[in-house]
Amino acid sequence: MPVPIRRTLVTATLLAASVGLAGCTTDAAEPGSTTASEPGSAGSSGEPTPEATDGQPITNGPNSLLTPGDGATVSGPTVTVTGDGTAFEGTLVYEVTDASSGVVDQGYTQAGANGEIGPYEFELTLDPGTYTVRVWEPAMGEEESGDPVNEVSATFTVS
Repeated sequence: MPVPIRRTLVTATLLAASVGLAGCTTDAAEPGSTTASEPGSAGSSGEPTPEATDGQPITNGPNSLLTPGDGATVSGPTVTVTGDGTAFEGTLVYEVTDASSGVVDQGYTQAGANGEIGPYEFELTLDPGTYTVRVWEPAMGEEESGDPVNEVSATFTVS
């Protein structure tokens, strides 16, 4: 009788796994891509989904850029950059560039660590002009190619 019992257990296990997976969906996208969703909505994982650049969060993988929005005009000279993300030991890298002189600021900010999403915030002091802010996870281990991982960016104007 061991065969029918084993077969019953395997069948029950597979059935349970099928039922558990039936309700799962994915919001998978190509790395670096964004898609639109309703403001304030979340994907099946409960994390923010990629959204349009009309003042809504910009998301790539687990990282998002909340403010400033792409195309936004903000008053300066102090600009606060906010978002959510995760990286090894919670360290995200940022870089701010302008069209004329290239990199105008760069550094690190703390967010969630090792898969746990957490908020980040940093302040910039910028003259009037148009800038692009980029935030990403530094590559680690075998991925250590120097290429940004889950980069989010927005171009904005300081008035």
